[in-house]
This record gives sequence, structure tokens and C-alpha cells, in this order.
Amino acid sequence: VTWQETVAPGLTYIIDPATMPHALIREPDGNFTFEAIEWTNRVCGDEDTNGPPSFIGTPILDVGFYKNRLGFLADEFFIFSQTTEYFNFWRTTVTQLLDTDPIDSRAVHTKVSVLKHMVPFNTDLILFSDQTQFKIPGDVAFTPKTFRCDPAAEFEGNLTTKPVNAGKSLYFVFNREGFAGLKNLYQTESIANIMDAEDLTAHVPSYIPAGVFRMAISTLEGVTALLTDGRPSSIFVYKTAFKPGDNT
Repeated sequence: VTWQETVAPGLTYIIDPATMPHALIREPDGNFTFEAIEWTNRVCGDEDTNGPPSFIGTPILDVGFYKNRLGFLADEFFIFSQTTEYFNFWRTTVTQLLDTDPIDSRAVHTKVSVLKHMVPFNTDLILFSDQTQFKIPGDVAFTPKTFRCDPAAEFEGNLTTKPVNAGKSLYFVFNREGFAGLKNLYQTESIANIMDAEDLTAHVPSYIPAGVFRMAISTLEGVTALLTDGRPSSIFVYKTAFKPGDNT
């Protein structure tokens, strides 16, 4: 006599690949192919013990990798795959909760916080909503049993443009009347898991037209470039320079 887990009768157990992110694959001959991904099916449980991932029926707003997991942001939820199994978002057993199981949770806050972007920063992962920044700390094991996601700062941003990692800080765009500004988000030294931000454009509040849609950075050259619909023929550049041994 053998016993094997299976899916409860009558449940949907397949993720439709046509509605999911696709893969752009570089072939050996240098050409690229764009194709749907074969996602792992649900193999056990029911809607209570192994329910569908939270991105089902909700637009996926960002995609990223963290701690050897593929992650999606959808509404207020962050959803990460099984460890090393990037295309599996189901539990493989419901008899016990494994450290490698997928992580599916809401960014808990007193106000609605739709998550728009995720950006790795040092060993941490920073999640951005329109008014709040959340931190998943890298010094806590990233498992379904032990992960943490805490509000780290409360700064409004224009998340049409994805924030970028600038090495010692994260740069993100914000709006002011008719114009845009640039802030750097950084870890405070006095309070753990609390972050602060500095307005890098405070001296030129009416310089960058509103409508920033793209930001790119070179940490080697210390240059950040912004493109904006407000002046599509221009590139706005922010230049940084650090003294040796200067940590600010």
C-alpha cells in the first residue's frame, strides 16, 4: 500500500503561460527567441492548504530575483518562487512547510500600498509603493517561516521610473508642480531598518521637467541620466564624486 499527495478534485492546477511573463532567450547563433515559459503545475493540496499565488487574476507590476528566487509584485503582494525552482509557485507538499517553499505575502501597512518596484540594495531588497518604501532585510533567512518585510521610509515618489541602485544609496524620482526631482534613499546609521532620503535637486527645483520615464546610472563614472517627456530632446545628468574614504 502506498500513499501519495495529489490535488483536490475539480481545482485549477495549471498556470496559463499566455498570461504570464515570457522569456527572451539568446540562442548559440546570437539570435534571440521570445517564448512562453512552462510553469510548474500544482501537484498537491486544495485552495486552503496550497492556494493559487496572489498574482493570479492581478497584473504583475515588476519582476526580479532575490536569494535565488524569482519574484513578482502584484497589487500589495510580493510573491517569490520555490528556491532554485524559478517557475514553481506552489508548495510541493502540504504535510509540512519547507524552507524552500514559495513565499507569498502582503506588504502590511496602515494604508494601501500597491507595490510597483523591487530593487536589491546591499544584501536587502527594497520594495517601492507610491508613498512607502519597505525593506526585506538580508540578515534574516528568506523562508516562508522567517522572512520579514517592514516599512523603512515614507517618501512619495513617481514610480513611472524604476528606482536604481547607486551603490551607497538608491535613486528615485519624485514630482513637484510641473517639474521632477531626484532623491537618494539610504540606510541610516543610528536606527536599524530605517531609511532616510535626501533631495539631490533641492538647489534646482525647476530644472527637470515633469514626465521622467527612464533613469540609468553608471556607478563607475558616478553619472545618472534621466529622460523626460517634458523635454524629449534633452538628457538630464547628475554627477557625483566621492573622496577616498568618504562614506557620505
